Amino acid sequence: MQSKHHILQTNIEYLKGVGPKRAELLKAELAIHTFADLLGGFPFRYVDKSIVTPIQEVRDDGQFVQVKGVLTELKKIPLGRQKRLVGQLRDKSGTLELIWFQGLNWLENMPTGIEYTAFGKVTYFKGRYNMAHPELERVIAGQAKALFEPVYSSTEKLNAAGLDSRGRAKLIKALLEKIDQQTVPETLPDYLLDKLKLMGRYAAIKNLHFPEHEQLLERAKF
Repeated sequence: MQSKHHILQTNIEYLKGVGPKRAELLKAELAIHTFADLLGGFPFRYVDKSIVTPIQEVRDDGQFVQVKGVLTELKKIPLGRQKRLVGQLRDKSGTLELIWFQGLNWLENMPTGIEYTAFGKVTYFKGRYNMAHPELERVIAGQAKALFEPVYSSTEKLNAAGLDSRGRAKLIKALLEKIDQQTVPETLPDYLLDKLKLMGRYAAIKNLHFPEHEQLLERAKF
């Protein structure tokens, strides 16, 4: 039986949500072979989801923004031989068009008349602003939401297999539920941690992936 201390050397295939096929992709595309490899692949940037921009203030400036409003309409529109899905997100200041060209079969079943947050890049086309393939998340009252969302490197093959940045984040959350401070032992003595006011190794790794706020993120980086 494998000891808890060596759990990080477990083949990535055996993490919940991976399996043989996804494991082969992770190994081939990102050299992630074990739990430790997955845990050591830190985000290259973070998205501050604490900022919500009023729709009236969105601009076509190449930046990613987050807006929040009620999805008032959702319909399929012919586009040559294919179709696109178009939605309207409305807040108190205005309406933003949301567009999808892929994954229409499950997207078209999203309920309308309720509030969502939409995150993505805004463009200006034919006299109106729109957001193509936004990250859409239903707003649920009282549900805590991570304010700093990690962004991980990916590839086209990983994206196609559901292992894009958000897919990676789900795997890392599943892994963090299986480990603790005993699994990730300190490499520095307590007196040095106290003297230099350093965050513990386990806490630093956890906050590098999912920081609760910017101050914790900076401490984890240090």
